[in-house]
Amino acid sequence: MRAWCLSLCLCLCLCLALAASAHGDVADISRLESVLADFDHQDLLFDQYVHDADGQLVEFASGRFVMARPRFRWMVDDPYPQVIVSNGEWLKIYDADLEQVTEKSLTDALNGTPLGILSQPRGSLAGEFDVLSHDAASGATGDEYFLLAPVAAEVKAQRVEIWLHDARLKRLDVTDEFGGRLRIEFKPAAGLSPLANPFELVVPEGTEVIRG
Repeated sequence: MRAWCLSLCLCLCLCLALAASAHGDVADISRLESVLADFDHQDLLFDQYVHDADGQLVEFASGRFVMARPRFRWMVDDPYPQVIVSNGEWLKIYDADLEQVTEKSLTDALNGTPLGILSQPRGSLAGEFDVLSHDAASGATGDEYFLLAPVAAEVKAQRVEIWLHDARLKRLDVTDEFGGRLRIEFKPAAGLSPLANPFELVVPEGTEVIRG
């Protein structure tokens, strides 16, 4: 699998680790869930950066993210097209260059991941994630920051960071166990036409289907 595809799948498929002694504040979890509850419908553009442990940029991708919780569509336009679609029960990844569709159970694919945080219903974070740090919005900046660690024991990454601006999603980071970082920056898809049937995946006849 190409490195760019592996970089994108970090956002979807990493199982994240908890620092064993950390426990989040219930009020912080409630605050984050309250903000994320307003994300039921989203249409955002994104830029995705992957840095190695030395801070060097090794991958870049850009695209569009549309969500009507729990359904979503994640589209990479550059440098290589890829579409990830979920109807709330399953998840499908379409790679046009490889002429392949990979189908997964939504629960298995998103458990403990950044997109799992965004697409799950309110109340699902408690018991799954701890808030290790929370800096509330202050002054004219309107910025708010959360540092999360999941309670699962599997060690693939160390933490998830969420930045909000005026209670809107601004940035999301995932740091892996080797010090590499996936950073996704969001902005509104202002001026773009709504997508027709965004939560359906139509692929050319003859496309290989892989179920796993």
